[in-house]
Amino acid sequence: MFTTLEHCLIIQLIPNLSMNFSMFLMFAIGVDRLLSICNPFRYKQMNRVAYVTTMTTAAIFYASTLLVITVHSGIEDRNNDVICIIAAVYTGAAKYIWAAAGCTLNLTIIVMYVVVWIIVKRKPGAHANGNAEQHISGGGQWRKLFRSITIAALLVVFGWFATMSAYAVSLATHRTPLQLHCMTILAGIFVNSSIACNYFVFFTFSPEYRRAFLEHLNYLCGCIHFEVVATRLNLSTRSTDRKQKKPTITGRRKTHHIHSEALLEERIGTSQNERRIAVRRSLSND
Repeated sequence: MFTTLEHCLIIQLIPNLSMNFSMFLMFAIGVDRLLSICNPFRYKQMNRVAYVTTMTTAAIFYASTLLVITVHSGIEDRNNDVICIIAAVYTGAAKYIWAAAGCTLNLTIIVMYVVVWIIVKRKPGAHANGNAEQHISGGGQWRKLFRSITIAALLVVFGWFATMSAYAVSLATHRTPLQLHCMTILAGIFVNSSIACNYFVFFTFSPEYRRAFLEHLNYLCGCIHFEVVATRLNLSTRSTDRKQKKPTITGRRKTHHIHSEALLEERIGTSQNERRIAVRRSLSND
């Protein structure tokens, strides 16, 4: 259905702000993981309120700046008829700025994840088996973090980065308005699929995200509190068992161990008797 650009901008105002805000938050998450890996001790000492406020303010500034540019570019074409999709509000210079900003931001996110991936891969404890409740320096936790980072990077590559790259290519090839509209809709499949898969992928592969999701569901419906508690109890029980578990000898291994000790004692006794006999013979010969 066609509507004026001005009306479309009003309809898509909040969705566009939210879209660009969330895109910058993905960048902030990449920065956060890079900082936590490069200097974990300093990262733990940071002021959380100031840190989160800074990241949120930067995301709001990014989204608001793009909105101002979009409104300014669409003033002359505000009476033109458009099919009101979320990318239709970007006209004139705004669509090129949005495409360049989106591609740059998502490419930077991928680079940061690659750097984090390399750092985690080279950590001494990255291939060790550790406790699930250990600090980030634990061996097993490095493996889980490594897997989580890989999944997050793949979701970014096949999500926003693919969508913004396809949109930038359609602009660079100077397509007709109809072709640009069709390519924009097709490009949106990547990011929509990525967003739809985020919950299920992280719930399946990340215990930390799983616990957070269960806690949030508990706040919403109040019926999953037992599962959250059970998950924590299981983790704590496993860690306690691992700490208290000592090597023991039971069953066949115990029988074999006793039999080996008996044979060893018998051999020692035999060798001592042989030595005594040899001494007696030498004395008798003398």
